[in-house]
Amino acid sequence: VNYPNSRYILLTCLFITACTRFLVSDTILPEQVIQVVPEHILYDGRSIIFLPTLNNQKEIPSSISGRKKYTYDNLSEQTGKVEGEYLLAGGEYYIIRLENEKLIKISSKDFLIVTNFIIDTSKVNGG
Repeated sequence: VNYPNSRYILLTCLFITACTRFLVSDTILPEQVIQVVPEHILYDGRSIIFLPTLNNQKEIPSSISGRKKYTYDNLSEQTGKVEGEYLLAGGEYYIIRLENEKLIKISSKDFLIVTNFIIDTSKVNGG
């Protein structure tokens, strides 16, 4: 066994593992995420608005990389579009694309509590 090469490989693996979370984009949905129930896309593509001052939820929303945390006060009255429900580290989450193109994750169990759906009146009125 060549020890200098083994050490180099070990250090490279540790570096990649440590930096992986910084390589995840907050605007592009990673290809390797697993959709929870692909045939059940009830909310996918729907527009939502965050409800004001609901801070009693156990999990706080964050960017999909986990680098940025949000409060529901910060998200209050912001709108976005549901990308889908995905299985991520830590559980099942709905991924929301905000108007500024940032992707955030909301716990699936909190999703319907902290959001309201926006009805697109142009689709309802046929135009």
